[in-house]
Amino acid sequence: MIDRFLPSMLRLYRAKLSRFYVARVVRHCAHVGLVFLYRLKCIAIGQMKGGKFRFFTPEQFGRQYFPMCEILVPEKHVVIDGPRSSYKHSFGFNAELRIKFLMPELRTLCLNDAVAIGGTGFLIVQGGVMLPELFDPEKDTCLAETYGVVKIIDEGSAIRFYTSKPALERNEAISLLGQCANNYAHWMTELLPKLLMVDASSRYDGWPLLIDASAVRSFEECIRLFNTKRRKIIVVDSWAPVILTKVVHVSAPAYEPYRPDRIKKQEACNYINIFSPEVMKMLRDEAHRVVKAESVVPYRRVYLDRGKAGNLRSITNREQVNGVLRDYKFETIEPAKLSISEQINVCREAECIIAPIGAALINMIFATEGCKVFALVGKYDYGNYYYYSNLAGVLGCEFYYVLGEPVTAGGQDMHFDYTVDIEGLRASLEAGL
Repeated sequence: MIDRFLPSMLRLYRAKLSRFYVARVVRHCAHVGLVFLYRLKCIAIGQMKGGKFRFFTPEQFGRQYFPMCEILVPEKHVVIDGPRSSYKHSFGFNAELRIKFLMPELRTLCLNDAVAIGGTGFLIVQGGVMLPELFDPEKDTCLAETYGVVKIIDEGSAIRFYTSKPALERNEAISLLGQCANNYAHWMTELLPKLLMVDASSRYDGWPLLIDASAVRSFEECIRLFNTKRRKIIVVDSWAPVILTKVVHVSAPAYEPYRPDRIKKQEACNYINIFSPEVMKMLRDEAHRVVKAESVVPYRRVYLDRGKAGNLRSITNREQVNGVLRDYKFETIEPAKLSISEQINVCREAECIIAPIGAALINMIFATEGCKVFALVGKYDYGNYYYYSNLAGVLGCEFYYVLGEPVTAGGQDMHFDYTVDIEGLRASLEAGL
């Protein structure tokens, strides 16, 4: 029941209702009730319930159990430009800011007698649960908690699972499972690159892939394109256990914490997103390799228009924006109408890309180093402006935000529609091009 109704309820709530305190209270009460009924059903069926598991990180697991380990990318200190933006005609805000972060070592671990859980990056092994490297159970929330599938307890040191899904049994597989697998940004930066990382070695050639059903439905063409070794795909439903004789865990080359809706007003998100420069560039290079360039259009200026896709963060003065971009010789393209191969070709030919924040902007992964990228977005009080800026930084792209005024016609802060500052857009293009 919760699997069927909660996604549509959440979309309506976020788009239209979440700015109202009463709506947030009603949503919270409904959510608590649905989670209670769901867990009661799981206990009654007895598929997977109770069973408190302790947490350990892949590093802790490796020190204790010595699984087969292969280092793919060494630990690295990364220094990139911080977010730069224009707001109310002022260009170059925070232009001198530099971002520093430590990208942990990336590796594969081969685990014996483990259970993978669809829709999560958790692996049950040796009587405990191995966490994804960058997940902090004391601070972070996972999507499975929202659905009542897991409950993190004992101050973030342990977990309980509740799932009514029947278990699959397989001999061996490589896990590409993870939360929000049907989200284009999560898929392209956190999950798909794991396939390329494993493929770089011949150690696990012939092993099948565990992929979430939601990702297979959303990104079938993308999976087919990048699955160059033609591995078998094992489709896993959300929250379904997969009992495995051997499973390969691959470190995530990027991470975006899941931010659930709260009753209280949002707080500023201070999380600084990290991305592996080596792996993001590996993805770009592989995309250019597997997709044959149909034509080469040098110095192309591209506007990736969301069109009518989605109902969050719409631009209220879209026609004015289109007019300005026509003056600067930008081609307007709707990625939703293109195949993944066509999207790759459009972006690799671009000298400059402009797009509203969202799925379309993730396609800057396919742009060549030095490409200039302008992101259109509202000036939100609680927004995180590190995600796209840091991704562009590790890719070697020159990145700027063009901030507009939010319009409180929708839900929570980051979901508000916004009006692009037309003069600010012109000033940004004059200064940046």
